[in-house]
Amino acid sequence: MARTVRKVSMYTLMALLLSVIVLMVVLSVVSYDQATNAQAQAQVLRNLSSRVHSRGAQVSLFLQKQLSALQGATLSFADEAPKGESGVSSLRAARQTLGLRWLCFIDAEGQALRDDGKHFDLSESPCAQRSLAGESLLCDGEIDGQPCILVAAPAGEGALLGCLDETALRGELLSNGGNVCLLRAHGRVIATAPGSMLEDMRGKNLFAALEMDESAADAIRAGGNDARGVETALGSFYATWTTLEDANGWQLVTLVPQNAIMGQFSFMNEAATVLEVRLGLCALGLVALVIWMAWAGNRRLRAEKLRLEWSEERYRILAEDTNEVFWEYDVLSDRLRLGENFHRVYGREGSRTIAEFLEVAHPDEREAVERIFSILRGGMSAETHATIDFRVRLGGEGERYAWCRAHMSVLFDGRRRRRWIIGKLTDISQERMLTERLEQQARTDALTGLLNRAGLEEAIRLRLEGAPQQSCAIVLLDIDDFKDINDFYGHDVGDEVLRTLANFLRGHFRGTDIVGRLGGDEFMALMEGVRDHERLQQALCRLKQGLATLHAGEVRVGCSAGAVLFPEGGDTFAALYKSADVALYDAKRAGKGRFTVYDGDDGRFFAPQMLEHADYIAYAIDPETRELLFANAKMCARFPTLRPGEKCYHALMAGASAPCEGCDARKLLDQAREGEAGEAEALCAEWLRAAPTPVCWPDGRAALLFTCKPPESAQ
Repeated sequence: MARTVRKVSMYTLMALLLSVIVLMVVLSVVSYDQATNAQAQAQVLRNLSSRVHSRGAQVSLFLQKQLSALQGATLSFADEAPKGESGVSSLRAARQTLGLRWLCFIDAEGQALRDDGKHFDLSESPCAQRSLAGESLLCDGEIDGQPCILVAAPAGEGALLGCLDETALRGELLSNGGNVCLLRAHGRVIATAPGSMLEDMRGKNLFAALEMDESAADAIRAGGNDARGVETALGSFYATWTTLEDANGWQLVTLVPQNAIMGQFSFMNEAATVLEVRLGLCALGLVALVIWMAWAGNRRLRAEKLRLEWSEERYRILAEDTNEVFWEYDVLSDRLRLGENFHRVYGREGSRTIAEFLEVAHPDEREAVERIFSILRGGMSAETHATIDFRVRLGGEGERYAWCRAHMSVLFDGRRRRRWIIGKLTDISQERMLTERLEQQARTDALTGLLNRAGLEEAIRLRLEGAPQQSCAIVLLDIDDFKDINDFYGHDVGDEVLRTLANFLRGHFRGTDIVGRLGGDEFMALMEGVRDHERLQQALCRLKQGLATLHAGEVRVGCSAGAVLFPEGGDTFAALYKSADVALYDAKRAGKGRFTVYDGDDGRFFAPQMLEHADYIAYAIDPETRELLFANAKMCARFPTLRPGEKCYHALMAGASAPCEGCDARKLLDQAREGEAGEAEALCAEWLRAAPTPVCWPDGRAALLFTCKPPESAQ
């Protein structure tokens, strides 16, 4: 009961003490405001009004000097208007003397010649028209979307118009601190003081940009020399303005933050002293309150510390039998504390700082880990949670690493500062190994152990994109008579043939080359360092020699191949594959065991598959031996006895009166019979000369291509 009474009495005393302190503070602040605010407001407005009036006189004087200087320069152009190169030079010299950005002469028609030699029309410019009418004036304009100040004066039968260089105006007359601007009466900003918050408002309406209340805007538009407090979107300001003399009603306006100007008046210090004494008395009472609160807080802190010790003991017991390492990092002191089981899991002592911890991270991931810590230690707008996978160097001999996953979170103190980063390290080595094994299986052909089509395409694409300037070659191989091998020996022998070829290719090509199986009996290889056709032919010869003695048991493993150079045959995997496939097709058509190089830049290059299914007859022969090299489906349907490699006239002349419909072959035969050559060879030669086209056969030989199109196709 007595303890309860004492506690109630203490609370009552604290309540009375706090009430007195609050009352004294309130009375002091109210007294200070009432005594000084009215005087400060009046004094501020008087001082600012005087300053802006003086500054306005300076600006007016500067502008009038510029106008007077331009009027003096008009004497040089009173007798003769500037023309040609000499006129441009005169304008340029006058512009440099006057310190203008540019200067132009306007003739009576409104056509202007500028000091850089450019001509343009100012007949619609009010400023130009007024100067041609004999008036010297200042006006504002716009160049490249930015406002500018123009000076104009009559000169003989024309006028001079110059753009004022605002450097002197902004640097000397609009400086001295404060937010100062020169604006037209309707509120458009012409020039501003350098470094002020109004600098980005050039060309804009000041009242609209600042969202100034209409009463203040109307007062400034009215002109004169006055000052008042205004409210804007950027805060409360004291606005002072003055109208410039002989400047088209231009006004000089200054905006000074109210909270910044009040500290400049010394009379406020006396009132501040009184306030400080009163606040000091309040501080004594607050000290007593803080002492009591500290004593009470100390009791709570001891209780929290005891609970924390219990919690840490529970955490230690839980962490002893797990592979997850908990840690915490003190941002202010740069101290890192790792769990006691870190040594057991990773075989090394824990680090004490972030720099030491980064030393045990793998070099490939070290920068990423450091970046994550930098982000978490950043400002209030930075991230507060992060997760990253990286490798940690294990203790003991050798460079052995283990994959781990770090989960991190930021804790803030009572002042909302980043105080701690806590997290845990989880060993994910088994998970990574399983993932890498699955990824490897997805890119590997199960039968041969080479890259499958997806892995091969990805590897070649990365190579082409990573080193587009380095030449290489693509070789596409196809096993000869593979279907016959499967049909005769069985698929087990066929699989052994595929494995035998895969082992040969793996050993034949270098470690920097890329080898894979596209599918079925097709294999592909990318050969590095092959820069021209000569080296490609040499590489193919070596490959052909190696394959010449290759056997899978008693089965001979023969291949045909098509090759293409990068980037000559294409700059993508699809383009190179297509070009190599064309070359492989040509090799297969030419016979077994052929190796053909794609030559797409040769305009005479002939790809038989292009005419294989044409709707007209097409065939090719060797002009020296008359050997039939190629006959498309239409030709073979017309002459079923045709076989590549035969002498063409034996098959063509056997019971045939015309090679195809639409050709007047009988007339050609009659003409041949009437000549001196009456043998079948001569008749065949006459027939074959119907439509010859010289081409280059894929194996390098010269050939003649004959097409016999129907009349409608020929058209």
